[in-house]
Amino acid sequence: MPANRYYFLDRWFIPHPIDLVWSHILHAEHYPEWWGEVYTAIKPLNDLQPDQIGARADVYARGRLPYRLHFVTEVTEVEAPYRLGLSAQGDLTGTGLWRLEPQDGGTAVSFEWIVQADKPILRLFSPLLKPLFAWNHRWCMVRGEAALKRLLAQPANVAGYNQSGHQQPRSA
Repeated sequence: MPANRYYFLDRWFIPHPIDLVWSHILHAEHYPEWWGEVYTAIKPLNDLQPDQIGARADVYARGRLPYRLHFVTEVTEVEAPYRLGLSAQGDLTGTGLWRLEPQDGGTAVSFEWIVQADKPILRLFSPLLKPLFAWNHRWCMVRGEAALKRLLAQPANVAGYNQSGHQQPRSA
């Protein structure tokens, strides 16, 4: 395996219903609002909805280490509210897969990220600093889980759901 190739499997538990968690995972253009420590900007590149195969977005991200990443994602698979697959091209090239599963008391979330670091500094230093770059990824994902939990702990962000976590019917 090339030194600049990375495999990550991150797991979260979010104590909210799957439909609510899915809506926040699906709409990546809003990540900077709640996961701003990592995602500085995400801009749609076409008119497709985020749950449509082929939806593309321009992504700008950072971690704890002093470098920035820029890549373009494209939705490759959608099975709402359980799976969202994507490809990435740019500073990171590869695939990602979000998986969501309802569990007692909330939603189990996993993100599988198989990427090659193509940003020149990462490609150059991966043979020596791969553990540090992997630590940086884990730092980002821990921030994401905590940020999503904080966001969903705010009553305004769970509007439309009753205390048992089921979506309430909307009145006309």
